[in-house]
Amino acid sequence: MDPVESGKLALRAYKEGYIVVFDQKDGMEVKTDDDFAEAPEAYEYCREELFNHYADEPLDDDPEGRSLRQIEEPADLLEGFQEFSIEYMFFRLSEKFDSASLEEVLAACKARCFFPPWYVFKQGKRIYSFG
Repeated sequence: MDPVESGKLALRAYKEGYIVVFDQKDGMEVKTDDDFAEAPEAYEYCREELFNHYADEPLDDDPEGRSLRQIEEPADLLEGFQEFSIEYMFFRLSEKFDSASLEEVLAACKARCFFPPWYVFKQGKRIYSFG
């Protein structure tokens, strides 16, 4: 598909529908079709929310429950996120899913891959995080 058209479809899915994010090793196993297509362009739309989740999630191994944002320097935090985000693989769902529930989207993910997505975005907002 033409990269410009692919970018438009990814933006449409981000604004009006769903974007799902898998770990790259799991995402390589996702069965794609016209309704569930790879969309690397979606990283640009989801990046800020993914960074904030990465930075603000309380750390399991910190006795005080602090987040990375509370313990790392900004430059180190950004570098860590950039290294971590290499593992993301993005998929856009077609307009067929625009009115679907989260459960329906997760069922569609399960039908295409044994592993669940890390994140689900609906209309530009993160509505699901695995784990």
